[in-house]
Amino acid sequence: MATEIIASGTTATQSSDIILAGGELTTLILRAPDDLASDYKAAYIEVKDSTGGYIKVSNLTRSDPAKVVSGPVTFRVRRAIMSIAIGVDRE
Repeated sequence: MATEIIASGTTATQSSDIILAGGELTTLILRAPDDLASDYKAAYIEVKDSTGGYIKVSNLTRSDPAKVVSGPVTFRVRRAIMSIAIGVDRE
């Protein structure tokens, strides 16, 4: 069952850190309306590095709306300011 990690909206925001242990998997799913351009980068997956900073490693788009993340890793999902409301779920 999917859990919302970013509520649908247009403001800039990010999820809390998500920590996956070694061998653990999760799927991230973009919730976006049909009128979002298929290649528009709606959300960014960012991995936490050893200094506590974040590195963008992937995008969620209308044409590529789901990504599997595998541990061990600490990551978050970030949404920039949008003109169309989008959200992100985690399965």
